[in-house]
Amino acid sequence: MHNKFRKFTLFFLLCPIIALAEFSFTQEPLLSGNDGGYTNGDEWRLSDHAGLVTVLFYLDPDERSLNEELEARLEKENFPLSKSCSVVVINTKQSWLPNFVIENAIKKKQKSHPKSIFVFDKSNVLMKTLGLPKPGYLVLLLNVNGDILFHHQGRFNNSEINQLISLIWNEINSNQNIAK
Repeated sequence: MHNKFRKFTLFFLLCPIIALAEFSFTQEPLLSGNDGGYTNGDEWRLSDHAGLVTVLFYLDPDERSLNEELEARLEKENFPLSKSCSVVVINTKQSWLPNFVIENAIKKKQKSHPKSIFVFDKSNVLMKTLGLPKPGYLVLLLNVNGDILFHHQGRFNNSEINQLISLIWNEINSNQNIAK
């Protein structure tokens, strides 16, 4: 019985590492035209943020309130904009709300969060390029080369928030000589 518990514990400790391998971009995500893009209508590519440590949120609008504590804590950290960015990709395809309602709400939210970059995905483009089985609330941490360093899907607990913040600062500090 004790041996089964150790195997069970080891499995759950390794789960985040194993799960990380599941997420990779099969191609560079591009959102343009009917597929989405920046809130002003311009096309969006992941490479727009090359050279920056990027926290990418991929959200089903119906789950936008799931991690308010995470969002508040990240905002309080005041990460340097010259070395990092926060990109919020809203998957409008997954919501029962009409796109114009979501777009108007996001444009208002953008005014209260001017440091965040908001993008619309109207055709599940990121879901397909990441091979996600279902939408929800996904957070990815990307290094300056666009490699996925961390991911988490669903609600964050306090320990996971602290882990993400620590990883962001470590990545920012390890890239001191990189300038955009």
